[in-house]
Amino acid sequence: MSAEAAPHFAGPARWLALGGALATQAIGLGATFSAFGFMLVPIAKDFGADPSAVNLGIVAFMPAQAVFGLALGPLVDRFGPRIAMLCGALVAALGSALIWQAQSLLVAGIGFVLLVAPASGALGALPAAKLVADWFPEMRGTALGICGVGPSIGALAAPFLIATAVEAWGWRGAVLACAIAFAAMIPLVALSVREAPGSRAAPQGGAHAPSAAGFLRDRNFWAITVCFGLGFAVMLSLGNAYPAYGSETRGITGQHVSLLLGASAIVGIAANLGFGWLADRFARVPLIWAALLPLALCAGALALTPPVSWLLPLALAIGITQGLTALWTATIGDRFEPAVFGSVMGAMGFCMLPLTMSGIQLPIVVFARSGRFEPAFAVFAGLTVVAAVAIAFLRRKRASA
Repeated sequence: MSAEAAPHFAGPARWLALGGALATQAIGLGATFSAFGFMLVPIAKDFGADPSAVNLGIVAFMPAQAVFGLALGPLVDRFGPRIAMLCGALVAALGSALIWQAQSLLVAGIGFVLLVAPASGALGALPAAKLVADWFPEMRGTALGICGVGPSIGALAAPFLIATAVEAWGWRGAVLACAIAFAAMIPLVALSVREAPGSRAAPQGGAHAPSAAGFLRDRNFWAITVCFGLGFAVMLSLGNAYPAYGSETRGITGQHVSLLLGASAIVGIAANLGFGWLADRFARVPLIWAALLPLALCAGALALTPPVSWLLPLALAIGITQGLTALWTATIGDRFEPAVFGSVMGAMGFCMLPLTMSGIQLPIVVFARSGRFEPAFAVFAGLTVVAAVAIAFLRRKRASA
């Protein structure tokens, strides 16, 4: 289906679907990534394990999601996002229940990596973006920007809720609360999420969806993957390094760092909405450059060891860059047919994994060897420039047959 022939949908169904997609991402992120950090030490103490061993759970979490995404994308294209979200909520609830009852760290790890991680992917950006892109073909950027706010809401609300639950009920009680939250998503998705008419139709002419090998031969696939893969890697890595960087080398408290990251998340909400709105009105490549610019400036400034008073504006700059999330999904929708949106997004997520994992590790490795973060930040500034160059190779989508 070409962009010119895109249908227009009206009525409450699509807005309910958008609300459901936003909620699933907020809960899915809040009950996984955000929860893990608050439970790491209590779990280690309970099982008598080294915290580094427990931390392997989050190290394995992202690869598990990415590998599952390769299968999830084609499944979402064929069976629709609603089924993926329902199954994801059920499996996440079962995985959390297994962790709650686990009597060994190995069992808890199996529940987290093999059940919760793939399930959270089914509740995450891929099916949500596919759902919203199908419902809002005439204002895809704006709708995807709103949808992209879900993870930011989860990142804002979850730390307080999870920390409170751990303090009140212990880590097992907090995990049980996460299981209940996942289970509650089943009726939420069932009642709110409906798919756009014809969203699972085959491409025009009855052609089959391109294979993964077909994506790998597409210049747009690699331009988008390299650009956003590097952009996300730097953005996530800077946010992940901020606590250690602030407390270990700049002498600020953990509470101060949490305020900086909270301010960044709030700006990220506005950035997703703003860049999503702009994506429907302006050329794609200049917008991506505009989102990458504050990231390059932030990384470059951090590499020069700025005054502590600069850390807040630099954290806000990282927040502006979160608008890349809306631009990524909107760009996929621009350059690929709706019938293969999920497959393309899943394949891109897998190909981005080495960049993201390497980026997250780099500042910690550099600090462990040199006692400084600045060399890693300088590398990040350079990688952001490479990302900007990569997206310049983006070309228009070939017209549908």
